[in-house]
Amino acid sequence: MSSGSTPGRQNECGLDQYEVRRYPGWHRHITSTVPVTLAEIRRLLDVLLPRPEPPNGPIAHALS
Repeated sequence: MSSGSTPGRQNECGLDQYEVRRYPGWHRHITSTVPVTLAEIRRLLDVLLPRPEPPNGPIAHALS
């Protein structure tokens, strides 16, 4: 759909301020959201799949 077919519709969707159409805006968006997304995935995995406690005893000291 071209922007000329429905004048004013871009403002309704927020596309007039959409900055990810160009590389600098995309890069800014990705570099700010990917680390946050990965941290949230890590947090959820820690909740759903807790890490086992390290073993205690003489073998544990030999492994470290």
